[in-house]
Amino acid sequence: VRSALNRVVLVRLNAEKDGEADAGRLGVSGYPTIVFLDHQGHEVGRISGYLPAGAFLEEFEDVVRKS
Repeated sequence: VRSALNRVVLVRLNAEKDGEADAGRLGVSGYPTIVFLDHQGHEVGRISGYLPAGAFLEEFEDVVRKS
């Protein structure tokens, strides 16, 4: 998972503290939620909830392929 995530820029927000406004803007209502944005800030995918590593990688690759 770590090597796959090297292909994207990661920004971590604590939506229950200083990232609350951003979480609201992005429509995040549950945790964990990973929102994928393009270079213009438009959402291109999201992964909601915990996934085991294999399932996460499948979802991640699907988002990357579509963007």
